Amino acid sequence: MDQYNFKVFLTNLLTQLASGDFNVFVECKNDKLFEARVIGYSEEYMRVKVRFFSDDLTKPGTKRVPTVSFGYVSEDEYDLVHIQVPVKEEDVYFSSIILKHYQKPELEIGDRVVKNNDTWIPNDFDSWGRGEGVGIVVEPPHPIDDDNDVDVKWPRGRCFEKINQLIKI
Repeated sequence: MDQYNFKVFLTNLLTQLASGDFNVFVECKNDKLFEARVIGYSEEYMRVKVRFFSDDLTKPGTKRVPTVSFGYVSEDEYDLVHIQVPVKEEDVYFSSIILKHYQKPELEIGDRVVKNNDTWIPNDFDSWGRGEGVGIVVEPPHPIDDDNDVDVKWPRGRCFEKINQLIKI
């Protein structure tokens, strides 16, 4: 089944790339999204190679350091030290990639959304997590007067959002 889903994903990805948009979102740990540029893909392994824009991304790694014993450094023996390694390029499994190209202007309750960095207007609610991660369009607690607004539940709270500031995923 994954192979079929990958073929559908790849068709959508290639359509997006053909439009000139090489940027995607990558869903990382804790539902955090990072924007990245597509630089390749592997059909065999169902992975997409991306280059991240953020300089803050790290992942666990190891570093070889010479063993020190009895006051001298051994040139033949090494210890492995656990460190955080910066991530600039990564091969990502296709299900963690969120395409930007397929966006419908109308959103329905239950739709998953991310903020559109091109149209996003920050406000005071951004400090508690507005626009971070993947949001879900939910039933508003009262009728909304503006047809261009939807109620979005973000991982750390909920807020009314303009539809043009969101991308359906």
